[in-house]
Amino acid sequence: MKVDKDGNVITPTGGTTPTAATTVEARLVNPDGTTTTATVFNNVASSIEHVKVTDADNKEVAKPTFLERLTTAATTTSSKLGVVNVKRHDASKEIVDLGLRLLWQ
Repeated sequence: MKVDKDGNVITPTGGTTPTAATTVEARLVNPDGTTTTATVFNNVASSIEHVKVTDADNKEVAKPTFLERLTTAATTTSSKLGVVNVKRHDASKEIVDLGLRLLWQ
């Protein structure tokens, strides 16, 4: 299948337009050929750092905290599936201060 510069599918001359996929998944193939074992990623930028936070008047907050960005991301369709990395490990204090408790069994 070929696509144009905007990502639109190019229908071959005399061919039919491919049916759009309804469930799209991206999988990595592990060295042993499997795709079901989790893959470790490194060097992945956090998309949360780029989330814009707005106040009650819909004005952008100048220096939002990591937790404010995370909260906004969780409630925004375009960013709720974003990546969070461990670069901001200091944000864990903000989360714990809100009452997060980890229980080990």
